[in-house]
Amino acid sequence: MPSRASAVGGTACKIVSVPRSAEDTEGLPATTFVLDEESGKVVGVVNAGELTGVSTAAGSAVASRLVLGEGEGRKKLVVFGAGVQAFCTTRSLSLFIALSIFC
Repeated sequence: MPSRASAVGGTACKIVSVPRSAEDTEGLPATTFVLDEESGKVVGVVNAGELTGVSTAAGSAVASRLVLGEGEGRKKLVVFGAGVQAFCTTRSLSLFIALSIFC
């Protein structure tokens, strides 16, 4: 899964491993490599599972802000799921709700 961020001068490639058997319960391990655009050298290695959790949570927070707008009255949050994405989503949306109350 390649991507390019010309504003910061880099290219990234996410590599996902496929489990060897149906009994494998560790999910899909993945790593994101950040490459220098001019030399092609690896300049960073990121745990793709964590990165996916954070980017999904950020998207949820932005969408919530657009749909719900600003203002008071947000006191409950429901997150369906588990693992890294649920943790990141809960943290980011909780922060969003807390900050929205004071906007």
